[in-house]
Amino acid sequence: MNQIFTIRRCLALAALNFALAGSLSAQFVIANAQEAQAYGAVANQGHTALSSASAFALGSLGSVSAGSGFHGGYSYDNVETDPVGTDRAFDTDITQHSANFGYVHHFEKVVAGLSLSYIDSEVEANYAEAGNTGVVDLDADGWIVSGAVANTWDQFTLSVVAGFGLLSEDGSRRGVFGESQSSFDTDLYYVTIDGNYDITVSERMTVAPFVQFNYLNVSSSSFAESGAADSGNVDSIDRDWMTSELGLRSLVNVSDALTAFVVLSWEYDLNSSDTELSGYDNVGAFGALDIPDVGESRLKAVVGVDYNLSENCALSADFSFAGGDDYEAFGAGGRISYMF
Repeated sequence: MNQIFTIRRCLALAALNFALAGSLSAQFVIANAQEAQAYGAVANQGHTALSSASAFALGSLGSVSAGSGFHGGYSYDNVETDPVGTDRAFDTDITQHSANFGYVHHFEKVVAGLSLSYIDSEVEANYAEAGNTGVVDLDADGWIVSGAVANTWDQFTLSVVAGFGLLSEDGSRRGVFGESQSSFDTDLYYVTIDGNYDITVSERMTVAPFVQFNYLNVSSSSFAESGAADSGNVDSIDRDWMTSELGLRSLVNVSDALTAFVVLSWEYDLNSSDTELSGYDNVGAFGALDIPDVGESRLKAVVGVDYNLSENCALSADFSFAGGDDYEAFGAGGRISYMF
């Protein structure tokens, strides 16, 4: 009798667990389902990678009189976002390291450059809503190739930078029913247009109002989770940005070899589109989410120095901050340049 009771109890518990797992997995990628929503953090991860590559490519162009040469650099970026209600019920912590290499050539009237950025990025996205909690971890490495061209008319310089790249992602999602694994690719594209007007304030100081327009797109390929009872399938994750940035660049020649610079700007997301995520659970129920963005308007600041080691070689270092609604980003980087 005890054995029969024990068997019946085990069967009942197994049935209950199966029912709960089926109920949970049937919500995968359906409105406000936290099981999949935190994968939307890949959009901010891609944005961080593209912003770093664009900044390096644009900075490598320098001034028309700087000369042709090679550039190499390293940058560190950390981005944190907060939840925004149940439609974005996850926070993110992004840590990125990037190595950058480029060559810039000065033709008679224009400057052109080509650069390669290697990206190593980790994301932790924690979600919690209505008692359902868990975490999505994304470990990615990849590359971004950028091309740039600039021309100067008297005091005005127009620069255009464009690039594309790929992040290879290894993901895991840990929740109530265990851990699911995933593997997928994220495609990256961007275009940056920058207009800069130099104004000489004194022999040692120059200021330059600038306006910049950016288009960025981040999209991930479909993938299927495996490993947990509530594993699901993601069809697509897609997000694009159209942003404008208005600011002021300031340069102060501290000495013949040392120059300090400060950049203050305000960036605004012109289209304010959401991250689109779609997929289906392990029983075929389809769903889709529109995840709101954060930091649509953000204040940005960069401070740094350039130091000429010789007529041909220079070092630079900078620190950056960006802050907006439910968004904070910190960065630091260094660059070595050899001109000839």
